[in-house]
Amino acid sequence: MRRRLIEKLRCPNTHGNALECYAVTAQGNGHTTDGVYANQLGPDDDIVRGILFERAGKAAYPIWDHVGLLLSDEDTDVPHHTKLLQALRPDLPAELHDIIESTVARLRQRADTKDGTWNREEMAYYDRQSADEETRRRAVDVIHRRPDWNVYIPREKTLLRHLEPGSTVLEVGCASARTMTWASTLGGYDFEFTGIDISWNKLLMAKAASPNGDFFQASALNLPFKDACFDAILAFGSLHHLPDPLKGVREAVRCSRQYFGLHEPIDTPKLFEDGTAAKNLIHRVFENYEHSDHDNEINVDHVVAELRKADWQTVDSREAVTVVKPLIKPLCDLIGNNRSRKLAYRGLFLIDDLVVQTLCRLSRRFGPRAITLLAKKAAASPTDQDQGNLVSAATP
Repeated sequence: MRRRLIEKLRCPNTHGNALECYAVTAQGNGHTTDGVYANQLGPDDDIVRGILFERAGKAAYPIWDHVGLLLSDEDTDVPHHTKLLQALRPDLPAELHDIIESTVARLRQRADTKDGTWNREEMAYYDRQSADEETRRRAVDVIHRRPDWNVYIPREKTLLRHLEPGSTVLEVGCASARTMTWASTLGGYDFEFTGIDISWNKLLMAKAASPNGDFFQASALNLPFKDACFDAILAFGSLHHLPDPLKGVREAVRCSRQYFGLHEPIDTPKLFEDGTAAKNLIHRVFENYEHSDHDNEINVDHVVAELRKADWQTVDSREAVTVVKPLIKPLCDLIGNNRSRKLAYRGLFLIDDLVVQTLCRLSRRFGPRAITLLAKKAAASPTDQDQGNLVSAATP
């Protein structure tokens, strides 16, 4: 976690209070610094281990292997949180020990909540998928070796190309950060990238895949960042994991000063949904991703309405994944050469879009189900700025 991120952070428990940081170990410009408060570090120094803390509330959040844990008390995995704090304690100044002890005592008395239970169930589910170091290493190798054009092409076309070079970008629910890794290695984008996810093990993969990124374990329903502190917030196939997706949208636009983008890549058209025995068979053949029990489908109309209420306007919106997509996609995946596979997928998306414009207009049963959407914060006139209000968004 780079020191420059600290000024963007806020306490996930109090929401209003800024955080301080002590670095047990930090790296930067070929040197290693041990045992300093973060204000003694350079902005690009990467904190390997340390703690973020809020003095008044006596709350401590560990940084371990470059990843900061910034979950609220109700969301956090208490054994994991306390284990990391206790491991860091011997290397911390004595004045911070009381904050550690107060945090541990408070966490052990925590009462469960509905959202907290949901988040911890998601956390456990995805942590199990990447529980050991070898599994994470192989997954990172696949990210670097074999891009998934099925998701990268629509995300680049509708979302990434709109962002200015050097933009600060937060990905909500980044998992292994594969899309933003490809944005850097394949697309040449130089975004200042931060990712949050509920799964600690996925974040370890993300840092290995994208060493120049910064990562935090956090909830999409309670982003530990100040208002309007990123140029863009992106959500790639993550909002449908939330108990309240619209709350996730509200949190995202709160933290963005300009853009909000989402891509929900549902690869099974309605015609192939679960139901009859034949549909179930087709669904199993063409859907090769195992979902958690919490997965839902995003209501795009509700998302757009929520954005309008917050004075955001749609810049681009595209539907995809018709009845032809799952029939052709397996053939594209058989192509080993990355360049050739990319060309095949571009052809597939052209065919899919043609079906969206023709057959799908006759019946939505043929699709589409995937959506890519980019919204922009409405510009404020000088008068509105004086009053602290935004101009109402134009109708998309």
